[in-house]
Amino acid sequence: MRILYLSFLLFLINTVCAKEFNQNVLTTNFKEVKNHSQFLKFVGKSTKLGFITTEFEGYAKQFNLEYDLTENELKSMHISIVANQLDTNSSMRDSKMHELCLKAVEHKTIEAFLKKPVSLTVAKGQVPIELIIMNQPLILTADYQLKNNESTIEIEFETEFSFVEAKIPDPSIAIAKVDEKFKIIGKLQLSKK
Repeated sequence: MRILYLSFLLFLINTVCAKEFNQNVLTTNFKEVKNHSQFLKFVGKSTKLGFITTEFEGYAKQFNLEYDLTENELKSMHISIVANQLDTNSSMRDSKMHELCLKAVEHKTIEAFLKKPVSLTVAKGQVPIELIIMNQPLILTADYQLKNNESTIEIEFETEFSFVEAKIPDPSIAIAKVDEKFKIIGKLQLSKK
């Protein structure tokens, strides 16, 4: 009985001691966001004329982080990306992405949620996340690495998604086929204070 009581008490202390945080990352252009200490980016591939494959990348110039921390756990995290602030450094590609692919006027944000807590005592691992694009939820697995510093937690992560599974219109054109798989890569610094 005593063990049950102590377990319940520890659970309450852990729940009550969680701190809520809210952080905004705002940048104005591709160069600034590419060199920022925190970023969310996607990487895609395009094959031109059937045999020349190149990569392209895009960054979220504006996103918000909401997260709950205890001493030993990142209990929850919600990332909200302003859809029309994704930037690939190509105005033609960005316009097509915002208007055709993401329908950013109607679907203003892309959301991501941590689906289970992450221990701050484990330096790397995998975690499920839910990504919502144009009201279409996708459950993905992200590989992560973290450093638990005195005042911040640095997290780097990578996952991938398919625009076909997300029901995003194919952005390919006659001479350039876009691969359906995109990588999502992030580097975040979560304040502990």
